[in-house]
Amino acid sequence: MTNRPFWIGAAALLLAAVALPVAVIAAVRAGNSAVPAASSSGGMAMGGGAMSTHMAAAPMDGVPAATATTGGTRLAPRLVNGVYLFDLVAKPVLWE
Repeated sequence: MTNRPFWIGAAALLLAAVALPVAVIAAVRAGNSAVPAASSSGGMAMGGGAMSTHMAAAPMDGVPAATATTGGTRLAPRLVNGVYLFDLVAKPVLWE
C-alpha cells in the first residue's frame, strides 16, 4: 500500500497524456484550424470586439511630462511597530 500515491500519480499522468491529443483532434475536426496555445495573457484571445474598447489608450489630458531631475532620491521611511513604512504615490507621466 505504500506505492498507492505513485500509481495514482502515474494514472493521472497517463490520462492527461491521452486527453491532450484527443482534445486537439476534436478541435481540428470541429473546424478550428488554429488551436489556441497557452500564452502569457492567461490563455485569453486578444481579438477585437468589446475587449478592444477596454484596451484603448488612456486619455493623456493633464498628465505632466516626466523630468530627469526627479527620481533617484532616497525615500524617508516611517517606523511603525518595528516595521519600515514608505509612503509612495503612483501617477501617470509622459515619457519621451
